[in-house]
Amino acid sequence: MSAYNAVLAVIFDLEGTLLNSAEMIRSALDDACRGTGESRPWSFLDLRDPITTVRRARGDIDVLLHSIRNADLEPLPGVVDALQSLQVDCTLAVATNARREVTEALLERSGLAPYFTAIVSVDDVRLAKSDPEAIHRACSWLGVAASQAIVVGDSLADLVAARAAGARGVHAAWTGAASLGTELVASHPQDLRDFVSPSGMRDDGRPAVRISAARSG
Repeated sequence: MSAYNAVLAVIFDLEGTLLNSAEMIRSALDDACRGTGESRPWSFLDLRDPITTVRRARGDIDVLLHSIRNADLEPLPGVVDALQSLQVDCTLAVATNARREVTEALLERSGLAPYFTAIVSVDDVRLAKSDPEAIHRACSWLGVAASQAIVVGDSLADLVAARAAGARGVHAAWTGAASLGTELVASHPQDLRDFVSPSGMRDDGRPAVRISAARSG
């Protein structure tokens, strides 16, 4: 008998999975740190934690969050349709290494906030992904076992966290991210339905068919 159960929850990474906000965060950092003399261009670590970046530069966090909340930010293609489809049978959560204030601002601005029952940010855990704590916390808040969840992300940290937590990890390959060598791969957000439908998983928790072919449109 499989250690996996029916899929009751889908836990998503945020950046690079649901939306691409890097350029918008760069612009928001420029706004918040204008006049501080902070050097640019912004590094990956600056973008990953813009609140700490602004504090370090003695910039204005209110300006940062205002810029995010008023930015032109759309979900990645196919994400909204996938979430609408998934929420029929599953509860949905976000587990991200971003700060809570930024996460909530991004989800609100992109229109994605109403789809998620739980949001786990780096402020809610002691250790960021690839540690499994965020996945365990999301499952606890959703009231499901990790074996009843799939974790969707574009980075190895997401998939390592999923495995360590006892959940199934699905590589979100729709942004063209390099292959992570994982068995569960979704080339389009709508492919995620195949992992929660009764025919999508075998008894051992592995996919009946590897989902990797690119969709059109």
